[in-house]
Amino acid sequence: MHRAPAFVTTRLSVLYTIHPIVRAPGIPTLTTIDLAVVPAGVPTFLATYTIPEDQLDGVVASLQAGDVRVAVTGVGHSSGGPPTAFVSVVCADGRRLAVARLRGAKGQPAPDFAEAVRDRVTAGRPINLEGETGPPKGG
Repeated sequence: MHRAPAFVTTRLSVLYTIHPIVRAPGIPTLTTIDLAVVPAGVPTFLATYTIPEDQLDGVVASLQAGDVRVAVTGVGHSSGGPPTAFVSVVCADGRRLAVARLRGAKGQPAPDFAEAVRDRVTAGRPINLEGETGPPKGG
């Protein structure tokens, strides 16, 4: 099986806010965590991560364990479709939170797209987590 390269940021401070999602009785409770990283002293929103409430303590402990890294892996499609970049937050204790999937421009090499997304995070420029339709703008 082919392994795609991961492009990883340096260690970054992480900020987060927790929002419980109120659900009907009998339905498992979910919690969302808004995540931001702080490259060059500028907080930059990264993603909203949703987890079951019973996993919250473990995820918060991982986020509090120290600075995080953001890893971006690019995957191409054999059909010639646009590449996909998978964005993860890697906590100091090794926990990996898969937070986003972005789509690049058709014909763009997957490693180039992934590296450009990583560079955007490192520079403190927001990435469009709703799904980019081309290379990251402004860089």
